[in-house]
Amino acid sequence: MNEIIEKIFETISIKDLKERIDNFEKLGVDFEYEEAFNILKKVFLLDVEGWGISAFKSESREYKEGGIFYRARRMNRERIELTHNDFWEAPAEVVPRGRINKPMEPLLYLSPREPYTPIRETHIKNGIPFLLVAYEAIARINVFGIGVGGGGEGGFSLDTEKKLDIVTEFIKRIFMKNDDKAYVLTNVISQEVCKFDYDGWVYPSVANDGGENLCLKLTAKEKLRVHAAFLCQLEDGNIRTTHAIEVSEEILVYDDWEDSEGSAHQIFGSLLNHNRDNSSEIETREDIGFPVNVLRP
Repeated sequence: MNEIIEKIFETISIKDLKERIDNFEKLGVDFEYEEAFNILKKVFLLDVEGWGISAFKSESREYKEGGIFYRARRMNRERIELTHNDFWEAPAEVVPRGRINKPMEPLLYLSPREPYTPIRETHIKNGIPFLLVAYEAIARINVFGIGVGGGGEGGFSLDTEKKLDIVTEFIKRIFMKNDDKAYVLTNVISQEVCKFDYDGWVYPSVANDGGENLCLKLTAKEKLRVHAAFLCQLEDGNIRTTHAIEVSEEILVYDDWEDSEGSAHQIFGSLLNHNRDNSSEIETREDIGFPVNVLRP
């Protein structure tokens, strides 16, 4: 693989690669999908014997069984009755373009290990009621990293190492743009440039420094179950839980917090105990190094 990557980057100088990226970034980000794809290919693709090939640094991750993932969604203040659909992805007809998904393409956005990233990604403010869902992995989940990892040395020439860094940092900059117009570019990066056979993608959160987002394909839903859920609101930036929810064949909502042995405390305590007992089983990382993608020029 190293020989292939060396050969890819022999076709362009550092100066020319930087020029390609600089010229692209001067264009702005107001593109339609196909236009963005065609323009990005001119930045990413390097011609090797008639094939357009790209390479960059990245990382794959495997989340083990028992790992907990969180999702937040706003709720109407008066609404307590819930259906099973409320705990999963939105219907296609109401799905706008997102960081990974195209319009009317439902995917499942979660965050591993902690709830504040999905709350901030959803722009929930103090006093706004929201549903917080804790999912448990019941099978191993494999995702492709964009803008994370890839820090290891690959045994390349110094020239190739610098070029890999330039492309990798360019991808990360696109993913860290906090602009709805940039979503067209991140759609193309994730679904075309980073089109590999994984359950989804993991990438850094823009809304919560140090947090991460997980975007799962719907084919991976069967690897999750709802461990617990809560109706909440923020007070001074902290989560206040008003109701605890048990999701099985029935959806049971409890607010009996005054009873220390009540169902609400049992649901909350079950999640805390699960997180404590599975803290070492939530995530492993496997560096895949330098994925190579062949795209039609």
